[in-house]
Amino acid sequence: MSAEAGKIKMFSYCPTSHEVTFDFPEDVVLVIAVSGALAEKTGDAMADYNNAAFLARDAAAAWCEGAGRMPSGRLFVEGRPNLAEVVRHVRAELGGAGAQDPEVRAAVGEAIARVDDGNTFGPSGRDGPVRYRAGALRERFEQFFDESEVLTRGIAKAFAEADYAALGALADESHRQTVECLRNTVPETAWLPVEARRLGALGASAFGAGFGGSCWAAVRRPEAEAFRAEWARGYRAAFPRWAESSVFFAMAPGPGAFAL
Repeated sequence: MSAEAGKIKMFSYCPTSHEVTFDFPEDVVLVIAVSGALAEKTGDAMADYNNAAFLARDAAAAWCEGAGRMPSGRLFVEGRPNLAEVVRHVRAELGGAGAQDPEVRAAVGEAIARVDDGNTFGPSGRDGPVRYRAGALRERFEQFFDESEVLTRGIAKAFAEADYAALGALADESHRQTVECLRNTVPETAWLPVEARRLGALGASAFGAGFGGSCWAAVRRPEAEAFRAEWARGYRAAFPRWAESSVFFAMAPGPGAFAL
């Protein structure tokens, strides 16, 4: 709704707030791969899908318990801080050291680890029969921190400064953590960014709600059509089940939603 042609906009959430706008490089386009794979969020997949959110919720609760306090200031949901609020609170507590991401990441993670024992927290609360494995809450926090505080900001900056070496490295790490830590990809969306990089994309990663979805690949404009065709051909050969439902197209950031 707030998009602007030729711009990258970065937002924070709970509440939604615009943070910064960058120019998108004129010589680059995004090739989008819509995997066509069904996003399974029912049956056996529902627990995995919900756990990504529950782990983040409970990692914030674990910090409160491990640190022995609540974040200061007004919370988005009274009495239930989220991880972003925990991070902001710890940054402020650390003062000058809070400008250093590793210091904040370690401080929050150490507090969570005090109660991240595999016995205290589970997706259905303390009274439920299921518990997260020991260490799962700290791992979920660290993925959240890296994505929200380091990788997203770094990728936006890399686009703005046309630093394509940084873009590739940061997007690769974001995708690796999505696959290995967040665990909300399917084989199709795990494969697509890796193949895009093999074909010469400047950067690539899966996006969307997970367990299905799409991928983006940043490609120099003159190479986009050849790249699009080769990426699509390889995907449809590797995953013939989705040959008819998958879609590959090139685009640049456009205006916000409107009706004709």
